[in-house]
Amino acid sequence: ERRVASCSSDKTLKLWDPLDGNMVMTMYGHADEVMGVNFSHDGMFLVSCGLDNLVIVWNLTNGAILKKLFGHYDAVYRCCFTHNANSLLSSSCDMTLKSW
Repeated sequence: ERRVASCSSDKTLKLWDPLDGNMVMTMYGHADEVMGVNFSHDGMFLVSCGLDNLVIVWNLTNGAILKKLFGHYDAVYRCCFTHNANSLLSSSCDMTLKSW
């Protein structure tokens, strides 16, 4: 099942059905603008990052937060799963790249 994810200045992530354009789910968990979002390679999880300095891992089955990762000291603009999905990478304005 294919989905498209969007992130927004309204602190949310949204999942969309690309075939009909309908919104499938809205996810809440960030305290500030969400700047980046990426799917795991198997499509089961989502990772997001934002101006709240957080990286969040989401379960796409129910939209639940699986983990909030604290460790950056400034906005996080990029995040992604590694190819085997055993870890995540995030980069921040604090001039660090973290492997989780």
